[in-house]
Amino acid sequence: MDENIIIKDFELGAILSIITGYSCVDDFSKVFELVWFVCDDNMINTFGLGVVKNDIKNHLLAIHPELKNVKYRNSKGRNIHKFLSKQEEKFGSILPITQLGVKLPKEYRSKNLSYIPLNDSEVIVDKLDGFNYDQSSKSVKTLKKTNNK
Repeated sequence: MDENIIIKDFELGAILSIITGYSCVDDFSKVFELVWFVCDDNMINTFGLGVVKNDIKNHLLAIHPELKNVKYRNSKGRNIHKFLSKQEEKFGSILPITQLGVKLPKEYRSKNLSYIPLNDSEVIVDKLDGFNYDQSSKSVKTLKKTNNK
């Protein structure tokens, strides 16, 4: 591993705050610590965050592509803490982060790259022709092929 690569662990909530655009942290300074580390600049403030947010988001998704499909839908009754808990179950509560433009070394990459979330099956059900969503199983949600011709 290149000795010049600096890797720091951050809470998933701070990472998802940048990726989703919703505050997933109890203390927003955690998000700024992430921003300052990724950009190697502790002078970025609230106004500067808007300028660099997309670059940081793209960097986070490049080093953790397993987070690309994580979406928070702000609907009535949807709890951000419950959402975060589910994401932590899938990806862990802490992820390693590198500075902007630096790839994450192979040994730090998530083991979840091929993870297919069982709880999210209903998200894709309408996108698969010839399959019906089977809700009969409470522990595993499956798609069953239909005989539509």
